[in-house]
Amino acid sequence: MTTLALTIRPLEFFLAQYRRIWRASLVSSVVTPIVYLLALGVGMGAFIGDVTFRGQTYEYFQFVAPGLLAATALIFGAAYTLWMYKRVYLGPVGNDHVKELQDINCREFLILAILAVAVLYMGLYPKPFTDVMDPSVAQLLQHVAQSKLP
Repeated sequence: MTTLALTIRPLEFFLAQYRRIWRASLVSSVVTPIVYLLALGVGMGAFIGDVTFRGQTYEYFQFVAPGLLAATALIFGAAYTLWMYKRVYLGPVGNDHVKELQDINCREFLILAILAVAVLYMGLYPKPFTDVMDPSVAQLLQHVAQSKLP
């Protein structure tokens, strides 16, 4: 066999596997950054006006978006590295009981869904949560405003 044939054969195998999961991969790679941007742009953007960086003024959303996309790329890179490590160093699963384990069950999915809804609610309607902090923040600001210099 030629080197090209040896290179293409594993690639065809991975493409065949990817055909099964491309929808989930597309949704996670597109939806995750959008959710980040909405959470920080809508939730935190209401509190933060403009950001000055290196002498230029940016809107908060424009300042945060590249960082979130870079963080998403970092997360996917780490996930790929772990996937590759598992395949290369650990090999196939030898225990039948481990093979039967599911990644996530209904109870775990329900808990994650509840947490996601709570985070989304806190991002869209932060007033009930910030009202709890108002007295202590006001006291802290008053303390910081007092000059300690003679």
